[in-house]
Amino acid sequence: MEVLEDLVQRGWLTTYGISAWHGFRRAVDARDFLCLIDLCAIVRSVAGHEGHFRFIQLPIGLWTPDAILLRNQPMELSINNFPPFAKGG
Repeated sequence: MEVLEDLVQRGWLTTYGISAWHGFRRAVDARDFLCLIDLCAIVRSVAGHEGHFRFIQLPIGLWTPDAILLRNQPMELSINNFPPFAKGG
């Protein structure tokens, strides 16, 4: 994230995100699970509340219904408690 924030400062990027085939669709105890709250905390540690992390991408479809059905992100996670930089505002 530090490199991406540096690229924003140089004017090469305006925002960035993370694309993961499995990480957002894994059980919480899986080694490769990606937690949105943890990702936002990493950005905050690098760039404060002015970070430019805005997007996640994961497969959603008939063969990957877990992208919608699996409730693996912490319950306190909602659009209202995302840091402002992650809401695009």
